[in-house]
Amino acid sequence: NAKCPSVKTLRVAADTSNAEQCKKALTEITADAAKLGRVEVLVFNAAPRLQFPFPSFLDLELKQFEQAFDVGAKGFFIWAQLVLPDMIKNENKTSLLVTGATASLRGGAKLGHFASIKFALRALAQSLAREFGPQGVHVAHFILDGLIMGDPQKIDSNENGTKINPNDVADTYFFVHQQPKSAWVQELDLRPNMEKF
Repeated sequence: NAKCPSVKTLRVAADTSNAEQCKKALTEITADAAKLGRVEVLVFNAAPRLQFPFPSFLDLELKQFEQAFDVGAKGFFIWAQLVLPDMIKNENKTSLLVTGATASLRGGAKLGHFASIKFALRALAQSLAREFGPQGVHVAHFILDGLIMGDPQKIDSNENGTKINPNDVADTYFFVHQQPKSAWVQELDLRPNMEKF
């Protein structure tokens, strides 16, 4: 990590819709050999790959809808159940940070499958916040209203134009994780200054 060279990272692949793969990934992450310690922050940012142009609802197959739900809502359900038992016992700050989108608030034409999972993620985040907030786990949902910048040179130069810089998103997530318990945010909108809303 160029911005935080002292931060130790580990890349682990898992299908978020597969409970066994997720459990194996968590075991690898928390293993003594990884030297990462306990999970204090879970950033859930999984979403189905969208095809462009967006297909009409009548052209979607049930399988596509189910896959979208499996990656999104089911995936967050699986990961939350895996990490929450230890988070509740952890004396340090712990957070579940969930990436949503404008579709978390309103469904768009030809985006029924995407909006459905984003609505579900938002609802699950709200429910978990109400259940586990009193037990010390900060659960926050982020509405990313705009396209995420993907060009590494533009990301590093901070020339966002009309796109969201992922480094700025990461800084915001970290800020939310660090909030004192007396002033937790449960939902936050992030958008570039040029985005109309």
